[in-house]
Amino acid sequence: MNLQASTVVFTLLATFAWIIIAYPYYVKNRDWWISSMFVSDTSLIKLVAYVALLGSAYASVKLGAWWDSIIVIVLGLLLALVLTGVLRSFVQYVAVIGLVVCWVAGAYLLFHV
Repeated sequence: MNLQASTVVFTLLATFAWIIIAYPYYVKNRDWWISSMFVSDTSLIKLVAYVALLGSAYASVKLGAWWDSIIVIVLGLLLALVLTGVLRSFVQYVAVIGLVVCWVAGAYLLFHV
């Protein structure tokens, strides 16, 4: 099992989950466009992002050491802030696609490695 690959995948999964969860609050005072699926706190994509954030922490502990979950969550948050600042409103599309791709890759790593 490649521990580094799993840490990267779960960090990216946490990054995209953080973007989906925090984007409306991050752009509240900016004049950026917000998609309708990001506005509601109970939208399906936000609920999936909450599950992905918790799941990435759990899976990183299961495949590695206990402190991997801290790395995944904190590094994911930092990468989310950087990506949101760089990509602006385009980050919404990147986050949704990235969440799906990393979800599938994480499930593969969790169940087949």
